[in-house]
Amino acid sequence: MPVVLHVDKLCYLVHLKFSSEGDMAQSLQLARQNASTLQSLILESNHHIDVCGLVKGTAGCYATYPLLRILKIFEHLSDSEQHRPVLDGVVPFPGLRHLVIERPYPFDDDTLFRGNAATLKCLGMVLDSPTGSMLCQYKVFTATSHPELQCVNFTQDDIRLPHPFTTAAGFMQFMLSIAPKASVREIGGFFGCTELASTLPLLENHVSIQVLTLVNISLEFWDIIALIKSLPK
Repeated sequence: MPVVLHVDKLCYLVHLKFSSEGDMAQSLQLARQNASTLQSLILESNHHIDVCGLVKGTAGCYATYPLLRILKIFEHLSDSEQHRPVLDGVVPFPGLRHLVIERPYPFDDDTLFRGNAATLKCLGMVLDSPTGSMLCQYKVFTATSHPELQCVNFTQDDIRLPHPFTTAAGFMQFMLSIAPKASVREIGGFFGCTELASTLPLLENHVSIQVLTLVNISLEFWDIIALIKSLPK
């Protein structure tokens, strides 16, 4: 017998995790309802997750999550061409520390990054053409922003449009510049070993790196030796 969830009776929640095979409208409603108390929120689905629904309710009002420290969104069947809304002037996650988005970035502006430059410690996301353009347009990362950011995990999506991130050099340069003090970095993409190997000298000036993980990247033996030699001393 299916269980009926009375969303209106669930209040003052601190931690919330949803894993769904279908529509998550009710889950998003529950999250908005507990926006003032939530500290961690994890959403996972094999279908499209309307992330805008976390911030904007059906009545048009906006939710703010002042205590939220962890936001993780996992969408296993994503469409990079989906609509990406713009939410002007909204600061929904002002105290965020951990942001992980395993799907195309859901907005066409910096909504998820507003107000948390001083608190964000760990960032993981898919970097495609629209996301890269957004980060540059809104100057999300500057030389002095995000002083607490220590862990940066970027996976390059299959970028089909002309974009600086279509080359390993452009992608690596951006990765290393957004958080100069970050000590843990994970890089994933669709680069060949020769192309990536040519960018390894870029690592030499980044002495803060303590852990470097390469995901879905094949390196030949001599490239691995070159990588080891290029790592900060």
